[in-house]
Amino acid sequence: MTAFEVMWNEYYRLALERVNGMVRPLPVDYPFYVLIEASGDDAHRVHADLEKLLDRAMRANMILDAALSRSNASAAAIWRIRDCSLQLARTFPYAARIALDVSIAINRMDQYVKTIVARIKEINPGAFTIVFGHAGDGNLHVEPHHEHTPDRRQELERLAYQITSEFGGSISAEHGIGIVKRPYLKMSRTREEIETMRTLKRALDPNNILNPGRIFTM
Repeated sequence: MTAFEVMWNEYYRLALERVNGMVRPLPVDYPFYVLIEASGDDAHRVHADLEKLLDRAMRANMILDAALSRSNASAAAIWRIRDCSLQLARTFPYAARIALDVSIAINRMDQYVKTIVARIKEINPGAFTIVFGHAGDGNLHVEPHHEHTPDRRQELERLAYQITSEFGGSISAEHGIGIVKRPYLKMSRTREEIETMRTLKRALDPNNILNPGRIFTM
């Protein structure tokens, strides 16, 4: 297995609706969609194994539906849906979109997403949350959209990170802390952990010339 990607319904449905050139492999009314890719030196065997896997999963009622690519072109068409996140984001006003990059334990992902969707709506009933990511390593991209309350961005962002903390997650999975996430670092790292990071920074960069001010202040 070389990929195990997940797309919640809002992401999949809106990508097909709002991004040009998308081909729909499955209906848009399922709660979420998983993209599995497998690689090997025997393409026919890999394809046959995936067919057997999907057949067993459907017989066991683990999945509702499936589409299996038959060519590089059909595989690329499916990947275009997962890879169009930037194009999809650009179809919404920038000021009303919050982009989070979090990590959550795989067995808590579903409840985490349900919680963040519900609590964002408590603040703004018209808001919705797009979620997709790398389920195989616990990395989710969570994007609350709040077009009618752009002035409450900081409040919604803090709420989203607070929920991530409540679920024992990290506020950054792959894109780092930098300056933007610096105020929220303490939500997923203890004071002792942050001080350990400072100690390493002092040891490796005593003159504080490497990205000063990123992650934390010295």
